[in-house]
This record gives sequence, structure tokens and C-alpha cells, in this order.
Amino acid sequence: YKSSDAVLISIRNQSTYPLAQAMFYFNNVYIGSSVSAPFTFSFVPQDIGIVGDINTLKVIATDTVGNKGEAETMLNVRN
Repeated sequence: YKSSDAVLISIRNQSTYPLAQAMFYFNNVYIGSSVSAPFTFSFVPQDIGIVGDINTLKVIATDTVGNKGEAETMLNVRN
């Protein structure tokens, strides 16, 4: 991605209970959440202000009974 490109995050999950919330983090900084299906979120890395060449994108999801799951991936960004 370029630092000025919109990054779209889309969640797919398999669980006994439906998702209630997903929280999104970029380089360990909270950037937003989604509380309804399809639990998508978009952002522009340069708007966050802490962009490196290799960045961490993390999602913490909570289901309707309070179980939490976490997923993390690397995101390459160039200027």
C-alpha cells in the first residue's frame, strides 16, 4: 500500500456465538471499531501519523458472550 491509500479490513470468523465488536489497531494504536456485521473498517495510514515501512495491523474481536480473539498481521506501506 501507499501511505495515502485507503486500507480496508474485513473480518471473517467461525464461532459458536456471533461477533459483537471488533477493535482495530495500527502499530498498537487504537484506530477504530465496528459493532455490526460485516465488521469492516477502513483507514488511510498517513492519517494515523505513525507509519513505517513495515507496520502491525491487529484486530481484537469479542463475541456476544464475551469471548475474545485476536489476529495480527504485518502491513507494508511505502511513501
